[in-house]
Amino acid sequence: MMKEEFLHGGIPLFYWFYYIVTNRPYTDAWLDEGLTEFTTALYLTEKYNESRAFSFSNHFLEYNETSNIVNGSIDYLGNYYVPTVYGRSPMKMWEFFEEKGTKEALAFMSEYYQDHRFEKVTTKEFAQYFEDYFEGEQSEFLSSWLDY
Repeated sequence: MMKEEFLHGGIPLFYWFYYIVTNRPYTDAWLDEGLTEFTTALYLTEKYNESRAFSFSNHFLEYNETSNIVNGSIDYLGNYYVPTVYGRSPMKMWEFFEEKGTKEALAFMSEYYQDHRFEKVTTKEFAQYFEDYFEGEQSEFLSSWLDY
């Protein structure tokens, strides 16, 4: 992890997606950890480039096996927990937004934060919000990495 990523992205965004928008950490850790990593990478993409921005997540995917489903319990994910939550979940989000661009991704993340401040969100609620936001059936994409 780059020092700048940790100081400028990870720490402040962790407050967004764990403290302000909370979740069940045992089963839905990806909602804070994965979204924090994803949003940090979006910031770094704007500042540097995609390769550098997503290097932390890509490192996990390159050198570790992951679970296909990112929102399993800690027991379910076991040794796959870290590469799945920090690698697969941000990269699946980027898979969706890569063609749309970082501005649309940041707009979505900002609106998600604004709409769910001081709430506890589940994976199912996130998936519903995602589908509503993009006004269409996204279940094929979402079910490829979320169990909801």
